Amino acid sequence: MMGAESRNRPSLRWGPGQARRGAATVEFAVVAPFLFALLLGMVDIGQLANVGQAVSGASALGGRMAAKADTDTVDEVKSRVAGYLADRFPALSSEALASALEVNVADSAGTVLSGAALDDLDPGSPVSIRVAFRFDAVRWLGGIGAGQGRVLQTTTVVRRE
Repeated sequence: MMGAESRNRPSLRWGPGQARRGAATVEFAVVAPFLFALLLGMVDIGQLANVGQAVSGASALGGRMAAKADTDTVDEVKSRVAGYLADRFPALSSEALASALEVNVADSAGTVLSGAALDDLDPGSPVSIRVAFRFDAVRWLGGIGAGQGRVLQTTTVVRRE
């Protein structure tokens, strides 16, 4: 009888595998926040690169527009650049886009042309188009300090036809 009672009693000694019970859950609870933060950081950096590509494409498009002889005004270039970015970021309202976007068209001396006619420029003269865009306007992950307040900008220099 003595042997049967000792088998039913809980043992104070741990058998194989009993010492690690629950350790994986604790380890996951400790490591998971760091992995999640790393994942969110990678998503944010990927989005930053994507927005940077969009700004670069908008600047290149503005450069093509400014180089053409049939583009008459700076406003045509600005509206085309804004339209390009509006197509790239359809969830962004026109008011938010207008506040996040800055487009400057300058002549060879660096003088910003505002509302001026591009056909006043001599053929072959350089024209620069600078597009600046606030990343916060389209950012998915607000509150992460690394990219907050970042302005992405690209300048394209072309020659007028």
